[in-house]
Amino acid sequence: MSLRSVIFWVGFDVHKDSITAAVFRGRDPEPFRVDRIPNDPKRIRRDAIKSARDFRDDHLVLIHIPTEEDARVRDLVQCRETFQREVIKSRRYILKFLRRRGFIYRDGTHWTTRHMNWIRHILMPDKLPEEDRIVLGEYLALLEYKLQRRDDLDRRIEELALTPRYKPVVDRISCFRGFKTQAAMVLATAVAREMVGFLSAALHDLDTSTLQTPEVTRAA
Repeated sequence: MSLRSVIFWVGFDVHKDSITAAVFRGRDPEPFRVDRIPNDPKRIRRDAIKSARDFRDDHLVLIHIPTEEDARVRDLVQCRETFQREVIKSRRYILKFLRRRGFIYRDGTHWTTRHMNWIRHILMPDKLPEEDRIVLGEYLALLEYKLQRRDDLDRRIEELALTPRYKPVVDRISCFRGFKTQAAMVLATAVAREMVGFLSAALHDLDTSTLQTPEVTRAA
């Protein structure tokens, strides 16, 4: 099969910080990732021929260029990640403040329901001076506000994860240990979608008897 019968047009487009090549078959455009194009005009024709041959030999990798809708959803997911970082900061403020006042929780894991009740009990008038109660109360109110806003964003992200556009990708990523809906949406919106197809194909070709499950330390 000749190149002319397969390649009708090869063009290059700049999207954010990467350069992509759009290779068209008839009327259906298919974007592919290629190496960065040099500025030397003499090499453009040679690189175009090389790209055409790579396409013929199935060496080009199909990519996904995010749409405006993808960008909006990505910003929503990143906003949720920002609130998660703020929650962690507020928790550290509270723990450090209590430690300076001599209060150390030793009856289990931090930030469980029991631990939160223990913190609220410290707010009693006979436990802390008035100034310390004001500080701890403000820290606790700020933490509860951040948790509420994060939970509201989680509900919206879960609704988007059930839409036809994201559900297939989220379902595949969620098969991995440690990945829930929020973590799956982070990958689905921030990483090229072809990565999911690559992982699925790789797992399909691997011998599952020799496959070791990796540990995921944090996916919140």
